[in-house]
Amino acid sequence: MSDRRRTVPKLMISARDPGAAHHLCEIAHHVIGSGQFVVDIAASPPASEIFRNSGLEVRHFFNPRASFDIPLGKAAALAAAKQFLDDVRPDALLVGLSGPDCGIDEALIAQAGPIPTYAYQDFWGDVNPGFGLTPATYFVLDEEAAALTTLQVRANIAVAGSARHCRVFREHAEMRRRSRTAWGVPNNTEVLVFFGQPLAHIDGYLKTIAETASAFCKQFGSAAVFYRPHPKESFDSCKRVMVMLTDLGMPAAVDESIRIEDSLCGGDLNCTCFSSCGLDFAYLNRSSSTPLASMLYLLHEDDIRNCFRQMSKLDDIPLSASGITTTVHSPATLQCSLENAMTSAFRAERWLAAKRKLMCPENAAQTVARIIQQDLAR
Repeated sequence: MSDRRRTVPKLMISARDPGAAHHLCEIAHHVIGSGQFVVDIAASPPASEIFRNSGLEVRHFFNPRASFDIPLGKAAALAAAKQFLDDVRPDALLVGLSGPDCGIDEALIAQAGPIPTYAYQDFWGDVNPGFGLTPATYFVLDEEAAALTTLQVRANIAVAGSARHCRVFREHAEMRRRSRTAWGVPNNTEVLVFFGQPLAHIDGYLKTIAETASAFCKQFGSAAVFYRPHPKESFDSCKRVMVMLTDLGMPAAVDESIRIEDSLCGGDLNCTCFSSCGLDFAYLNRSSSTPLASMLYLLHEDDIRNCFRQMSKLDDIPLSASGITTTVHSPATLQCSLENAMTSAFRAERWLAAKRKLMCPENAAQTVARIIQQDLAR
């Protein structure tokens, strides 16, 4: 399918998950700016909007996500992917990862044939078996991700780092001021920000939010609670969360900040079940001259913990295992964990751990481009 007359190879990039899209945006801009590749992007929402908002042209893939047991959805996704590949004729294919369902990324891998295939992994050990074929090469965050991925799939594994975080933020105080102004809360008001995921169908999800908000407001009588919906979360899911918090008498509102970095800097305590926003926070903390807020992962409800284990094959968040964040594993420890997380000693320890243990992200895009170029040269 490759056009041998091209002097600059063509790289096709795809994503459907927002986490993957943010990483792949940085890679796309790097290889376009350096002239290493001609880039063609295919994506479905919400990833397509992230590419477009960063100034990249996108081929929109509107085929609905296909589960493994829906033949018509599978056939339509595969047919659309084949048409994209026939139109673009790429020399290499780089996709994002998402799951547990299938979409543009998995369909393109299944239809790639002899085209060299690559995946950029934005969560440790994440592998989607897709429509029966997996990428030949995985770019991963760090050595731990490499070890976990090796257990999941037979493929080439390359440690690249976190491309999304290659641009180091310095304006942490300004981001905090901006979010606080948008929220209408003074700087001395304790703020909990819960970073949502499309998990409202799991009973423990709403219970986790309710328990955490209640414990936080119990500790700080004048506190404020903000809920930031996940890009893939439905309006109805967000509404259910807000109705629940309102019924419980919580001073809660939806966080509508454009940049997630503003939200992460604006909160005093950031919480999520197992969203990759914790990695965003860790890199913000790494680049800050002083400790930022705290980040808690909440796996204390059985069905949420089981969901995490099923999806990730892990018992804990690797960031927490490294001391960069903290995971709450038991309902009995939730209140104590919240209290500890609000202390300056707790924040200082995690800030220092982020500086010591996080892999430098500044060359991630260059690493990806170099490896693909070397493979094509062979």
